[in-house]
Amino acid sequence: MLDLVKYQSDAEEYDKANLSLYKVYGLKKQLLEKLEHEKIIIYDLMFDTPGEEYDYMLKRNQHYQLMVDKVLMENTFSKQTLDQINVFLGLSRAATIEARLQEADNQIDQAVKILNQSISDLSNALKVMGIRI
Repeated sequence: MLDLVKYQSDAEEYDKANLSLYKVYGLKKQLLEKLEHEKIIIYDLMFDTPGEEYDYMLKRNQHYQLMVDKVLMENTFSKQTLDQINVFLGLSRAATIEARLQEADNQIDQAVKILNQSISDLSNALKVMGIRI
């Protein structure tokens, strides 16, 4: 269906393309309404270039790091909990450094995978703090 929208848009048939987009939206809305509550919806992101994906993942990593920093500033944790948190933060920092090195070496796909692991480590640190995302 989206191929039809692109075809119509390329042919400058914008009214038809808009109608097709509304149909696609309506179908997606109907499908989402049929989902039971408590289900997880996963959206795929599409990037024009690997560099774009790397930039997105780097920003996402920084966002998670800011959340971790804020929770650490506003809460008190036991030594044992802080030790667990610090393990995940150390893994995340090392992964972020490695991802930057891979990106500098033009190994963008590998850098994205490493950043994804770094985000997972930050997410695990948040879970130890009692926050699930």
